[in-house]
Amino acid sequence: MTKTTDYYWRLVAEFKTCGKAVNIGSAEQEVSIAYHETVVARMYLDDGLVTFDSGGHRGKYTKDRINRFLRVLGVPMKVVSSKKVWFVDCTDTGEVVAFEDGLSLGPAYYQKEFAS
Repeated sequence: MTKTTDYYWRLVAEFKTCGKAVNIGSAEQEVSIAYHETVVARMYLDDGLVTFDSGGHRGKYTKDRINRFLRVLGVPMKVVSSKKVWFVDCTDTGEVVAFEDGLSLGPAYYQKEFAS
């Protein structure tokens, strides 16, 4: 079964309960979440690539929005921090990558297939 943009759109629609600062975007083959006008996470549905961008705001609410987005989409990753330094932790493999704006991670990193 091929998962479409509509499928993922329905999954992330619950983010509307997060408050006024959250916006959900849906393009042809991507789903994204914006927090305070910055797209903090985007998933490309054709290849499963996930990109991150804090917009320079590395606070607990930005991290929370990214993590909820990943969790709802079933991506086995989460953003964690230690002493104000952010990392992306792949919960399936245990690999950890330093978070940086513009970071993109694909299925080869987190070993999950999204589209067939």
